[in-house]
Amino acid sequence: MLLASLVALAFPRLGHAHAPSDTFLTYKVSATNLTGRWQVAARDLQHAIGLDPGTVSPQDSRLREEAVALDTFRAIKVTVDASPLPLQVIDQETLTRPDGDALVFYFRSDPWTNKPSELKVDGQSLLKLDPTIRCILRIEYWNEPVDSILNASRPSLTVNLSQSGSHIAQLLTFIREGIWHIWTGYDHILFLIALLLPSVLHWRDDKWDSAAAFKPVLVNVLKIVTAFTLAHSLTLALASLRIVTLPSRWIESVIAASVAIAAANNLIPLFRDRGWVVAFAFGLVHGFGFAAVLNQAGLPTGGLAMALVGFNVGVEIGQLAIVSIFIPVAYQFRRTTAYRNVALRAGSVAVMLLAGIWMAERMFDFKVLPF
Repeated sequence: MLLASLVALAFPRLGHAHAPSDTFLTYKVSATNLTGRWQVAARDLQHAIGLDPGTVSPQDSRLREEAVALDTFRAIKVTVDASPLPLQVIDQETLTRPDGDALVFYFRSDPWTNKPSELKVDGQSLLKLDPTIRCILRIEYWNEPVDSILNASRPSLTVNLSQSGSHIAQLLTFIREGIWHIWTGYDHILFLIALLLPSVLHWRDDKWDSAAAFKPVLVNVLKIVTAFTLAHSLTLALASLRIVTLPSRWIESVIAASVAIAAANNLIPLFRDRGWVVAFAFGLVHGFGFAAVLNQAGLPTGGLAMALVGFNVGVEIGQLAIVSIFIPVAYQFRRTTAYRNVALRAGSVAVMLLAGIWMAERMFDFKVLPF
């Protein structure tokens, strides 16, 4: 039962063979017309058309990517005051990023005579690239900018241009996204579970033994959760002020390594009852993941800070939900041989192997696992 729960928590998207990047869409609404910018990762376009770059020339690959990108962009429905708004691509470029190339398209609308009062963006076509893709959307106009996220559960956004954007609504958007991110981020979940597995045990006479009472278990879990939270908070400050910027491929590789190290500590307990040390050290890197994404979106410092705070709050809520489910079940089964030998030892070995493959994939840019 416990292993089944772990699998259900860790692999909610097992059927998807591709982890999509974030795509960035910006609309600038003026009194005369609309202009904007769309950035999409080349590997997302390759996945959408089933293209293996090694089987075609770079020129042919790029032409196919551009074609599917233009089709996707033209299918994004933009309406102004309930009327469809045609957009023209006026320029494009290739952006080299640490995690691979991205295509950037610049566009504009024809002039309008009356200042618009409502803008609606329907991003259903983006989901055809991948159902799990996430669009970081920014709408700039004469009031305060609106920052939001489009995904499968919220594919469209309507903005009343005659009113200022609601900070509360934008904050709630990123809180929801943080919750969803932790619940669908299997590497983050496995890292957390690897830390929590020995939390209901105690290292005694060179072996793991069951904890005698729930209070020390609760104290240990609170240390782990608090350390992870503090690490996220520190990362937020660094990312918001753009003091530290790290390559996304390096970040994702270290996240995979953190999962392997946390699991290895269950077999050879170097930290023993100090899992909070691992949680804090690698929590810094886990927090950089989404911060780097929002930095690429080009949000100003104020908007970025709000997005990071909201996202981190959502991550903590999602994390506490997992902890509240896992710990009571683990505590109930802590005395069983199955828990120590299967859930802890065999489970940790499986997590190490899986994380090792993730790390190699992310470091050397190849794909073996279907998730």
